[in-house]
Amino acid sequence: MADKRKKATLTEIERNNVAQWLLQNSKDFKLRYDAKKEAAAMFNIDVRTVWRLWTAARAQKMMGRPVQLVSMKKGSTHSDKKVIDVEKVKQLSVLERSTIRKMANKLEVSKSLVGVWIKEKKIRAHTNAIKPLLTQQNRLSRLTWSLSQLSAISANGRIKFQPMYNTIHIDEKWFYLTKTSDRYYLLPDEIEPYRACKSKRFIEKIMFICVVSRPQYDNEGKMIFDGKFGIFPFTTVVPAVRNNKNRMRGTIKTVSGTTVSGSKAQDGKDKASKWVAVKTSENVGEDSVIGAVSPKTKGGNNKSGDSSVESPVVPRSIGDGNRSGDSSVESPAEQREVRICS
Repeated sequence: MADKRKKATLTEIERNNVAQWLLQNSKDFKLRYDAKKEAAAMFNIDVRTVWRLWTAARAQKMMGRPVQLVSMKKGSTHSDKKVIDVEKVKQLSVLERSTIRKMANKLEVSKSLVGVWIKEKKIRAHTNAIKPLLTQQNRLSRLTWSLSQLSAISANGRIKFQPMYNTIHIDEKWFYLTKTSDRYYLLPDEIEPYRACKSKRFIEKIMFICVVSRPQYDNEGKMIFDGKFGIFPFTTVVPAVRNNKNRMRGTIKTVSGTTVSGSKAQDGKDKASKWVAVKTSENVGEDSVIGAVSPKTKGGNNKSGDSSVESPVVPRSIGDGNRSGDSSVESPAEQREVRICS
Protein backbone atom coordinates (compact mmCIF):
# COMPACT_ATOMS: atom_id res chain seq x y z
CA MET A 1 0.00 0.00 0.00
CA ALA A 2 1.41 3.39 -1.03
CA ASP A 3 2.02 6.07 1.58
CA LYS A 4 -0.34 9.00 1.83
CA ARG A 5 0.67 12.14 0.01
CA LYS A 6 2.40 14.64 2.24
CA LYS A 7 0.55 17.85 2.97
CA ALA A 8 1.54 20.68 0.67
CA THR A 9 0.37 23.43 3.01
CA LEU A 10 -0.31 23.59 6.73
CA THR A 11 -2.88 25.65 8.56
CA GLU A 12 -1.85 28.00 11.33
CA ILE A 13 -3.09 25.57 13.98
CA GLU A 14 -1.12 22.68 12.43
CA ARG A 15 2.06 24.81 12.26
CA ASN A 16 1.83 25.66 15.95
CA ASN A 17 1.04 22.05 16.91
CA VAL A 18 4.24 20.91 15.17
CA ALA A 19 6.24 23.67 16.88
CA GLN A 20 4.90 22.78 20.33
CA TRP A 21 5.69 19.08 19.81
CA LEU A 22 9.25 19.93 18.77
CA LEU A 23 9.74 22.19 21.81
CA GLN A 24 8.53 19.42 24.11
CA ASN A 25 11.08 17.02 22.56
CA SER A 26 14.02 19.41 22.85
CA LYS A 27 16.46 20.37 25.60
CA ASP A 28 18.44 23.62 25.71
CA PHE A 29 17.12 24.43 22.19
CA LYS A 30 18.47 21.14 20.82
CA LEU A 31 16.26 18.41 19.38
CA ARG A 32 16.73 14.85 20.45
CA TYR A 33 17.91 12.30 17.92
CA ASP A 34 15.38 11.39 15.16
CA ALA A 35 12.85 13.92 16.50
CA LYS A 36 12.54 15.54 13.06
CA LYS A 37 11.79 12.25 11.31
CA GLU A 38 9.29 11.28 14.00
CA ALA A 39 7.49 14.63 13.68
CA ALA A 40 7.41 14.32 9.87
CA ALA A 41 5.78 10.89 10.10
CA MET A 42 3.36 11.97 12.82
CA PHE A 43 2.10 15.11 11.05
CA ASN A 44 2.49 13.72 7.49
CA ILE A 45 4.84 16.47 6.33
CA ASP A 46 8.31 16.65 4.84
CA VAL A 47 11.45 16.64 7.04
CA ARG A 48 12.53 19.96 5.52
CA THR A 49 9.22 21.47 6.59
CA VAL A 50 9.83 20.24 10.13
CA TRP A 51 13.30 21.78 10.13
CA ARG A 52 11.95 25.14 8.85
CA LEU A 53 9.26 25.24 11.55
CA TRP A 54 11.77 24.27 14.23
CA THR A 55 14.16 27.04 13.16
CA ALA A 56 11.40 29.67 13.35
CA ALA A 57 10.09 28.39 16.71
CA ARG A 58 13.58 28.22 18.26
CA ALA A 59 14.36 31.78 17.14
CA GLN A 60 11.20 33.13 18.79
CA LYS A 61 11.89 31.11 21.96
CA MET A 62 15.45 32.39 22.24
CA MET A 63 14.20 35.99 21.91
CA GLY A 64 11.86 35.35 24.85
CA ARG A 65 8.67 35.69 22.81
CA PRO A 66 5.76 33.23 22.75
CA VAL A 67 5.89 30.86 19.78
CA GLN A 68 3.34 31.94 17.16
CA LEU A 69 3.92 30.70 13.62
CA VAL A 70 1.91 32.31 10.82
CA SER A 71 1.87 31.73 7.09
CA MET A 72 4.10 33.95 4.99
CA LYS A 73 1.79 33.71 1.97
CA LYS A 74 0.28 37.06 1.14
CA GLY A 75 -2.05 35.96 -1.65
CA SER A 76 -2.61 37.58 -5.01
CA THR A 77 -3.46 41.27 -5.09
CA HIS A 78 -4.73 43.39 -7.96
CA SER A 79 -3.65 47.00 -7.86
CA ASP A 80 -5.75 47.78 -10.95
CA LYS A 81 -8.98 46.31 -9.53
CA LYS A 82 -12.01 48.37 -10.54
CA VAL A 83 -14.04 49.97 -7.78
CA ILE A 84 -17.81 50.18 -8.07
CA ASP A 85 -19.10 53.64 -8.94
CA VAL A 86 -21.89 54.14 -6.41
CA GLU A 87 -23.15 57.40 -7.92
CA LYS A 88 -23.35 55.87 -11.38
CA VAL A 89 -25.34 52.91 -10.03
CA LYS A 90 -27.81 55.22 -8.31
CA GLN A 91 -28.46 57.03 -11.60
CA LEU A 92 -29.55 53.81 -13.34
CA SER A 93 -33.28 53.26 -13.81
CA VAL A 94 -35.09 50.19 -12.52
CA LEU A 95 -35.24 48.60 -16.00
CA GLU A 96 -31.49 49.11 -16.45
CA ARG A 97 -30.89 47.08 -13.27
CA SER A 98 -33.13 44.12 -14.19
CA THR A 99 -30.28 41.85 -15.43
CA ILE A 100 -26.54 41.56 -14.95
CA ARG A 101 -26.03 42.04 -18.70
CA LYS A 102 -27.89 45.36 -18.75
CA MET A 103 -26.18 46.63 -15.63
CA ALA A 104 -22.72 45.70 -16.90
CA ASN A 105 -23.43 47.46 -20.19
CA LYS A 106 -24.55 50.68 -18.48
CA LEU A 107 -21.64 50.66 -16.02
CA GLU A 108 -19.20 49.84 -18.85
CA VAL A 109 -17.72 46.84 -17.05
CA SER A 110 -17.75 43.10 -17.69
CA LYS A 111 -20.55 40.81 -16.57
CA SER A 112 -18.13 38.76 -14.47
CA LEU A 113 -17.10 41.88 -12.55
CA VAL A 114 -20.74 42.60 -11.71
CA GLY A 115 -21.01 38.99 -10.51
CA VAL A 116 -17.93 39.53 -8.31
CA TRP A 117 -19.54 42.63 -6.82
CA ILE A 118 -22.65 40.59 -6.04
CA LYS A 119 -20.55 37.93 -4.27
CA GLU A 120 -18.74 40.62 -2.33
CA LYS A 121 -22.18 42.01 -1.34
CA LYS A 122 -21.44 45.38 -2.88
CA ILE A 123 -24.60 44.79 -4.95
CA ARG A 124 -27.53 42.80 -3.66
CA ALA A 125 -30.19 40.96 -5.64
CA HIS A 126 -33.79 41.93 -4.95
CA THR A 127 -37.01 40.25 -6.09
CA ASN A 128 -39.70 42.89 -6.40
CA ALA A 129 -43.37 41.99 -6.09
CA ILE A 130 -46.07 44.29 -7.40
CA LYS A 131 -48.39 45.73 -4.76
CA PRO A 132 -52.10 46.53 -5.04
CA LEU A 133 -52.95 50.12 -5.83
CA LEU A 134 -55.11 51.18 -2.88
CA THR A 135 -57.31 54.23 -3.06
CA GLN A 136 -58.15 56.37 -0.07
CA GLN A 137 -61.47 54.55 0.25
CA ASN A 138 -59.70 51.18 0.18
CA ARG A 139 -57.35 52.23 2.98
CA LEU A 140 -60.26 53.57 5.02
CA SER A 141 -62.28 50.36 4.63
CA ARG A 142 -59.29 48.22 5.64
CA LEU A 143 -58.65 50.41 8.67
CA THR A 144 -62.33 50.24 9.64
CA TRP A 145 -62.33 46.45 9.41
CA SER A 146 -59.14 46.21 11.50
CA LEU A 147 -60.62 48.45 14.20
CA SER A 148 -63.79 46.33 14.23
CA GLN A 149 -61.66 43.33 15.29
CA LEU A 150 -60.57 44.99 18.54
CA SER A 151 -61.83 43.36 21.70
CA ALA A 152 -64.12 45.43 23.92
CA ILE A 153 -62.57 43.90 27.04
CA SER A 154 -59.04 45.05 27.86
CA ALA A 155 -56.51 42.88 29.70
CA ASN A 156 -54.11 44.66 32.06
CA GLY A 157 -54.95 47.97 30.43
CA ARG A 158 -54.07 46.70 26.94
CA ILE A 159 -56.61 46.32 24.15
CA LYS A 160 -56.26 43.10 22.18
CA PHE A 161 -57.70 41.85 18.91
CA GLN A 162 -60.49 39.31 18.72
CA PRO A 163 -59.12 35.73 18.85
CA MET A 164 -61.29 34.91 15.78
CA TYR A 165 -62.03 31.41 17.01
CA ASN A 166 -65.63 31.86 15.83
CA THR A 167 -64.64 33.11 12.34
CA ILE A 168 -64.64 30.92 9.25
CA HIS A 169 -62.69 32.05 6.18
CA ILE A 170 -63.90 31.27 2.67
CA ASP A 171 -61.88 31.88 -0.49
CA GLU A 172 -61.89 30.75 -4.11
CA LYS A 173 -58.91 29.25 -5.94
CA TRP A 174 -58.30 28.24 -9.56
CA PHE A 175 -56.45 25.01 -10.33
CA TYR A 176 -55.14 23.81 -13.69
CA LEU A 177 -56.17 20.24 -14.49
CA THR A 178 -52.67 19.46 -15.73
CA LYS A 179 -49.36 21.10 -16.59
CA THR A 180 -47.66 21.66 -19.92
CA SER A 181 -44.64 19.63 -18.86
CA ASP A 182 -44.36 17.22 -15.97
CA ARG A 183 -41.79 14.75 -14.66
CA TYR A 184 -42.50 11.12 -13.73
CA TYR A 185 -40.25 8.33 -12.47
CA LEU A 186 -40.92 5.02 -14.24
CA LEU A 187 -39.44 1.57 -14.31
CA PRO A 188 -37.23 0.70 -17.31
CA ASP A 189 -39.96 -1.45 -18.92
CA GLU A 190 -42.93 0.82 -18.13
CA ILE A 191 -44.83 2.61 -20.88
CA GLU A 192 -44.61 6.38 -20.84
CA PRO A 193 -47.98 8.01 -20.01
CA TYR A 194 -49.75 9.82 -22.84
CA ARG A 195 -51.37 13.16 -22.03
CA ALA A 196 -53.25 15.34 -24.50
CA CYS A 197 -55.42 18.44 -24.57
CA LYS A 198 -56.86 20.68 -27.29
CA SER A 199 -54.42 23.52 -26.63
CA LYS A 200 -51.49 23.62 -24.24
CA ARG A 201 -51.78 27.43 -24.14
CA PHE A 202 -55.33 27.24 -22.75
CA ILE A 203 -55.37 24.33 -20.31
CA GLU A 204 -58.72 23.78 -18.66
CA LYS A 205 -59.11 25.13 -15.14
CA ILE A 206 -61.49 24.37 -12.32
CA MET A 207 -62.40 26.56 -9.36
CA PHE A 208 -62.63 25.35 -5.79
CA ILE A 209 -63.97 27.10 -2.70
CA CYS A 210 -61.96 26.46 0.45
CA VAL A 211 -63.33 26.75 4.00
CA VAL A 212 -60.93 26.97 6.95
CA SER A 213 -60.89 28.43 10.45
CA ARG A 214 -58.52 28.73 13.37
CA PRO A 215 -57.60 25.41 15.06
CA GLN A 216 -59.37 24.70 18.36
CA TYR A 217 -57.65 23.45 21.54
CA ASP A 218 -58.96 22.34 24.90
CA ASN A 219 -57.74 23.62 28.28
CA GLU A 220 -54.92 21.06 28.30
CA GLY A 221 -53.55 22.26 24.96
CA LYS A 222 -54.77 19.22 23.02
CA MET A 223 -56.10 19.90 19.52
CA ILE A 224 -59.77 19.01 19.24
CA PHE A 225 -60.34 20.48 15.77
CA ASP A 226 -57.72 21.30 13.10
CA GLY A 227 -59.81 24.08 11.53
CA LYS A 228 -60.09 22.40 8.11
CA PHE A 229 -63.72 22.17 6.98
CA GLY A 230 -63.25 21.22 3.36
CA ILE A 231 -62.73 22.27 -0.24
CA PHE A 232 -65.58 22.18 -2.75
CA PRO A 233 -65.44 22.38 -6.58
CA PHE A 234 -67.48 24.82 -8.65
CA THR A 235 -69.01 22.29 -11.03
CA THR A 236 -72.38 21.83 -12.69
CA VAL A 237 -74.21 18.68 -13.75
CA VAL A 238 -75.69 19.08 -17.24
CA PRO A 239 -76.91 16.70 -19.99
CA ALA A 240 -74.69 16.19 -23.02
CA VAL A 241 -75.83 18.30 -25.99
CA ARG A 242 -74.44 16.16 -28.83
CA ASN A 243 -73.59 12.54 -29.54
CA ASN A 244 -69.96 11.52 -29.73
CA LYS A 245 -67.84 8.39 -29.46
CA ASN A 246 -67.70 8.64 -25.67
CA ARG A 247 -71.39 9.14 -24.76
CA MET A 248 -74.92 9.49 -26.09
CA ARG A 249 -76.86 12.73 -26.24
CA GLY A 250 -78.60 13.50 -22.95
CA THR A 251 -76.06 11.66 -20.81
CA ILE A 252 -75.53 13.46 -17.50
CA LYS A 253 -72.00 14.80 -17.18
CA THR A 254 -70.12 17.03 -14.74
CA VAL A 255 -68.46 20.14 -16.18
CA SER A 256 -66.40 22.83 -14.51
CA GLY A 257 -67.77 26.34 -14.36
CA THR A 258 -65.96 28.82 -16.59
CA THR A 259 -67.41 31.85 -14.79
CA VAL A 260 -68.53 32.40 -11.20
CA SER A 261 -71.40 34.85 -10.88
CA GLY A 262 -72.84 36.18 -7.66
CA SER A 263 -75.54 33.50 -7.51
CA LYS A 264 -73.03 30.68 -8.06
CA ALA A 265 -70.73 32.07 -5.41
CA GLN A 266 -73.68 32.35 -3.01
CA ASP A 267 -74.69 28.74 -3.74
CA GLY A 268 -71.15 27.61 -2.98
CA LYS A 269 -71.13 29.51 0.29
CA ASP A 270 -74.51 28.03 1.24
CA LYS A 271 -73.17 24.53 0.60
CA ALA A 272 -70.05 25.36 2.60
CA SER A 273 -72.21 26.67 5.44
CA LYS A 274 -74.18 23.41 5.59
CA TRP A 275 -70.93 21.44 5.51
CA VAL A 276 -69.65 23.56 8.40
CA ALA A 277 -72.65 22.49 10.48
CA VAL A 278 -71.98 18.82 9.68
CA LYS A 279 -68.25 19.11 10.32
CA THR A 280 -68.78 20.94 13.59
CA SER A 281 -71.22 18.32 14.80
CA GLU A 282 -68.67 15.59 14.02
CA ASN A 283 -65.93 17.31 16.06
CA VAL A 284 -68.02 18.83 18.86
CA GLY A 285 -70.99 16.51 19.11
CA GLU A 286 -74.59 16.54 17.92
CA ASP A 287 -75.89 17.80 21.26
CA SER A 288 -73.65 20.87 21.09
CA VAL A 289 -74.88 22.14 17.71
CA ILE A 290 -78.30 23.65 17.12
CA GLY A 291 -80.14 21.86 14.34
CA ALA A 292 -81.41 25.00 12.61
CA VAL A 293 -79.03 27.54 11.18
CA SER A 294 -78.87 31.05 12.58
CA PRO A 295 -80.05 34.19 10.76
CA LYS A 296 -77.82 35.60 8.02
CA THR A 297 -74.72 37.46 9.17
CA LYS A 298 -72.54 39.84 7.25
CA GLY A 299 -69.06 38.59 6.41
CA GLY A 300 -65.76 40.39 5.83
CA ASN A 301 -64.31 41.92 2.69
CA ASN A 302 -66.08 40.33 -0.28
CA LYS A 303 -65.16 41.34 -3.79
CA SER A 304 -68.41 40.04 -5.33
CA GLY A 305 -70.84 41.98 -3.15
CA ASP A 306 -72.98 40.77 -0.25
CA SER A 307 -71.19 38.00 1.62
CA SER A 308 -74.01 37.14 4.04
CA VAL A 309 -74.48 33.40 4.41
CA GLU A 310 -76.35 31.14 6.77
CA SER A 311 -73.97 30.10 9.49
CA PRO A 312 -74.17 27.35 12.11
CA VAL A 313 -73.93 27.90 15.85
CA VAL A 314 -71.20 26.36 18.02
CA PRO A 315 -70.68 26.43 21.79
CA ARG A 316 -68.42 29.05 23.37
CA SER A 317 -65.98 26.37 24.57
CA ILE A 318 -65.07 25.77 20.94
CA GLY A 319 -65.46 29.37 19.80
CA ASP A 320 -63.18 30.90 22.42
CA GLY A 321 -60.54 28.18 22.50
CA ASN A 322 -59.33 29.39 25.92
CA ARG A 323 -56.70 27.09 27.35
CA SER A 324 -56.44 28.68 30.78
CA GLY A 325 -60.05 29.81 31.37
CA ASP A 326 -63.15 28.09 32.69
CA SER A 327 -63.59 24.67 31.11
CA SER A 328 -67.35 24.49 31.68
CA VAL A 329 -69.54 24.28 28.55
CA GLU A 330 -72.27 26.88 28.34
CA SER A 331 -75.91 26.08 27.75
CA PRO A 332 -77.43 26.26 24.21
CA ALA A 333 -79.06 29.58 25.14
CA GLU A 334 -75.61 31.09 25.67
CA GLN A 335 -74.20 29.75 22.41
CA ARG A 336 -73.09 32.21 19.77
CA GLU A 337 -73.04 32.08 16.01
CA VAL A 338 -70.09 31.55 13.71
CA ARG A 339 -69.14 34.35 11.30
CA ILE A 340 -68.47 33.43 7.68
CA CYS A 341 -65.89 35.75 6.05
CA SER A 342 -65.04 35.55 2.37
